[in-house]
Amino acid sequence: ERETAVAGIKSALAGGTPVMIMYDYNALTGDSFFFPHAAVLVGYTEGEFLYFEPGFTDAYSPNESGHNTAPVEAMLTGMSTLQRKFSGSDGFSYMVFHPVERNKNLAAVWARNGEGLKGMSIPFINLSMGAEACRKLADEIETREIPSWGWESLLPVWFSFGQYSRLNNAEFLASRFGPDERLSKAQELFKAISAEYASILAVIGDSGKGEGRYREELPGILGRIADREEAVGKLFIAMGKERD
Repeated sequence: ERETAVAGIKSALAGGTPVMIMYDYNALTGDSFFFPHAAVLVGYTEGEFLYFEPGFTDAYSPNESGHNTAPVEAMLTGMSTLQRKFSGSDGFSYMVFHPVERNKNLAAVWARNGEGLKGMSIPFINLSMGAEACRKLADEIETREIPSWGWESLLPVWFSFGQYSRLNNAEFLASRFGPDERLSKAQELFKAISAEYASILAVIGDSGKGEGRYREELPGILGRIADREEAVGKLFIAMGKERD
């Protein structure tokens, strides 16, 4: 129930424990399309949650102390909408973070990241992840389904994250693990993916060319990204199976 969820979330926050929620972002904006999103709640007032979120203003300044605020009721409405979309049931779900001993068995980590990179279509809600998300986005660009606000505010952030995160993944693999032929291959693929995202940003940053150029150039680049992400995913899955 709504009151139970609010009490549980506030109890965790009052104890200094952050809470992560998944919710429909449009509960805050008033738009009608479904936009699944995440937020990390860090505090509250009587009528508002204080939170950080991925992908918008604080994506470029993650270490700053500033945070967003949103009405508790709007956040709960967004949580309820997402719950129904994903599970078909009413209710509220959230994650509470507690310190635990580090997991030294990496089998599940390799498998989970591998599946995410290889990609999949999520049933019932017309969404995808990983390589499948890139392929779906390529189709949406070709068929002109991307609204202007997507090109102006959402996709540049998503592509910037792709450029940064894949290069960061490559650097992490090189620094954390010893010599391994498959990880070296994954590292090179991540670097290539990062470069492809940089080329996408160059295309959309050239505002004089318009969306016609997007349809001509971006689907092919996204297809190459998807192929490489799928290849990395399969490498990671194979490594996870070996460690089970």
